[in-house]
Order: sequence, then structure tokens, then C-alpha cells
Amino acid sequence: MKTRIKIFLFLATFVCLSDANTQNTVRLVLKDKSILKSDIVKLFVTVDSAGFGTPQLITKNEIEFSVNRPNFLVWGNEKQLVPYFVRPGETISVKSIKGTNLLLYSEGNLTRSNELDFFRKLIERFGNFYFTFPDSKYHLKVNSIDGIDKLATGINNINKERLIFLDSCFKIKSISQDFFLIAKNILASSLINDLQLLYWNNRDLLISASKYNLLTNRLLDEVRKIEFLPYFINFIVNRKAISMVTSKYLNFEITDTLSFSKRLEFINKEYVGIAKDFMLTNTLKSALTHSLPISDSHISFYLKNCMSQNCRRIIQNIISNKSKQKNISSNALLFSDTTSLSDLYYLLSTQKNEYIVLDFWASWCVPCRKAMPESEKLRKEFLSRGIQFMYLSLDEDIGNWKLAHGLEKLPDSSSFLLLKAFNSDVVKTYNISFIPRYMLVTKYGKVINADLPHVGDPRLPALLNKLLRSKK
Repeated sequence: MKTRIKIFLFLATFVCLSDANTQNTVRLVLKDKSILKSDIVKLFVTVDSAGFGTPQLITKNEIEFSVNRPNFLVWGNEKQLVPYFVRPGETISVKSIKGTNLLLYSEGNLTRSNELDFFRKLIERFGNFYFTFPDSKYHLKVNSIDGIDKLATGINNINKERLIFLDSCFKIKSISQDFFLIAKNILASSLINDLQLLYWNNRDLLISASKYNLLTNRLLDEVRKIEFLPYFINFIVNRKAISMVTSKYLNFEITDTLSFSKRLEFINKEYVGIAKDFMLTNTLKSALTHSLPISDSHISFYLKNCMSQNCRRIIQNIISNKSKQKNISSNALLFSDTTSLSDLYYLLSTQKNEYIVLDFWASWCVPCRKAMPESEKLRKEFLSRGIQFMYLSLDEDIGNWKLAHGLEKLPDSSSFLLLKAFNSDVVKTYNISFIPRYMLVTKYGKVINADLPHVGDPRLPALLNKLLRSKK
């Protein structure tokens, strides 16, 4: 009972912080100046009240993040994500560890330093505890139900070991009770995430055994039993749970009005409180990002059922600014080689084909690189039919981009380095938080779809074929 009261009080604090109209920051101070020149990943992401990430690169010795509430700075890449729990107003010191990881700590505050470093130590002991897609020995595709059960047992066992480690830290009072409850929530969400990935990777086998629907609905129930805290992994397992129950996809991206309407109605029926507000807002923001036709009745439905003023403000701001996001600006500067500078709007205007798929990627992004062979097939298939692909790298280092460009055999005429990377205007305007990310635009800079299905998803060629048919 005390635990539930503690979490309720934390949530109440969160709601007040989220709905407040004040701005707070977290300041990172590099104590190890060599970090800037090293190969250490320097990208952090914070998740907003609609479940969308805001990326920020460390480009100088001191940098500030806008943080209106207790939140996580998520550091790393697709191979490893390390969350650091931060509070508004904090100044946090940063050092490198063995030239590969970052140590975040609070000068003169041992408890906060332990909390900041907790998840890094957890990963060091037990391996990654969060994956976006099946990418672990616990998510393997097997050939029997018994094999799935054994992997599920392994997932539960490793989660128990993580919880024992968390309990040991709390018992010696190296972390606060507030943080203990938050970390426990994160690990509960991690357990669900691993099971989601296991079941999805073995969905054909489970469907043939008439077990998939049973297990995905059970996971949805388990997710809703976990107190909803507005953090990256808790939010994402809710999103995956909804996708797995309502569609055949693990992380269903809304691409049509019908699926959007069904998702809204499902969330409104199955969720309550702040969890419902978050999921409704994320769904509507996704639809707006995909430039779907949103009716007044959809907006009215949202405003009637979403109680969070902060969430409602997010949607109202998107709608009011929508007219400003219809065209690619001429402020997106990029390199076509190590010396030539151009801008995206101009390059689009020089293309022969009317439609261009923009592929935002980077040399260090594993999923981006894995998608390149399939992207090449699509590029060759659609080039003669009126659609071409343009590759925009978000690398910081020109050398890394050029090397990856060569290894992936990208065409020189359509492969570019986007200057300022995650701080460029086009990335900020279209909220490109994670890569790979794909956009469909015209040669005149008009945005048709700001968030296409990923390469490898059969919906992408289907969408492109539908576009071409509509133009005949």
C-alpha cells in the first residue's frame, strides 16, 4: 500500500510539473574534455509528454537540456541504450569510462551519483535491458512452443537477478526510495518488453498453435497493471502492447485514417488516467506527423477524453504550426562531398523525378546499415517509375560518413551529409528523434508523408505503388 501511495504522489508531482508553463533545464558539464574529440557516442534523447524523443548532441563542454519534470536522458545507439535519471535544475558532471561509456555524477551528492550511474552498472552486470527489436539470446526464433517457454523462463530469471541487484542497492541506502520505485517500474517494463519481442519474433508458430492472441492480450493486461510512469520504456511497452493486440505489427505506425480511429477508440476504452492521456496524445501526434486527414470529430473526441492540459497544448501547438511544415525549408545545409556545400531545397528542385524518399541515417546506426541492401532494391525498382531515394547522413564526422557511403555503395548523386546533424532545421522541424527515418517529398519541397514505414516493411512499397497509381 505504501508503495502505491509513493508512486501516486510521484505521479501527482509529475502531472503538476508537466502542466506547468515554466521551463527548467538540466546542465551537463564535461569534466573530461577529450570526450568531444573521441569516438564516444555523444547523442542524448529525452522523451516528451507525447512519447516523442528530442535528440541533442554534446558539441561543447557545457550543454543544457530542457527538462520540465523528472525524466531520463537516454544515451547511446542501437547497440546499447543507457538511461540516466535526471531532475529539473540539476548540474551533472560527465566523465568518460575506458573511452567507450559515459559516467554521469552529481558533485558532492553520493546518493544522486549512485542513482545516475545505476542503470549503467546494471547493464555492465547483466547486459542490455531494453531492445527496440528482437536482438538478444532471449528473443530467438525457435521451432517449438517448449522452446518459447524456455526462453520466457530465462527472461523471468534475468529480471529476478536485476531486481535482486536493485534491492541490494536500496538496502544499503545507496539510492533513495523514490528512485527505487522508479527503477523497479522500469525493470517491470523491461520484462514485458522482452516477452513482447520473444512472442512477436515467434508469432507464426504461436498463431499456428492458437496461442498468439492469448499471450498478447495477457501482456496487455500485465502492462496495464504496472503503474504508468512517463518514461521511455514504460511508454514504449504500452505502445507495443496496443500494436500487438490491434494489428499484426510490433510497433504499428499509423498510416491511414481507419487504423487511427480504431487506435483512438481502443485506447479510450482500455486505458484510464494519465496513461490514457499519453497514449491518446501519441496516437494523434503520430497521425498529424503522417499528414493524415484529421476530422473535427477526431479532434473533439481527443479534447473530450484527454484530461492533461499539457498534452492538449502539445496537440494544439502542432495544429497551429501545421501550415509552417508543408514544405522543406532552404535552411537545411548539406555536403555532397568534402568541399561542396548546397541546401536540401535546391537539391530537391534539381531532381528529374517528381517524388523523393528521404532516408535519414548515420554510419553508427546499425538498423540503418542493415536496411541498405533492401533500400537499394527499392531504389532500383522505383527509379524508372518516378520515385528516387536520397540519403541524408546525420554523422558528425565527414570521414565516417564517406567511409560508410562507400561501403554501402550509395550513389554519389543522391548521398549527402546533413550539417548540424540532429540540430539541423529539417530534423528539428519534423521531430526526427530516431533513425532510420524516411520521408516522402516532392521535388518542389512539399512534404507528402513525414514518417514513412521503414524499409523492409511491406507497407512502404505498397504506399509508393498507391501513390504512382493515383497519378495515372
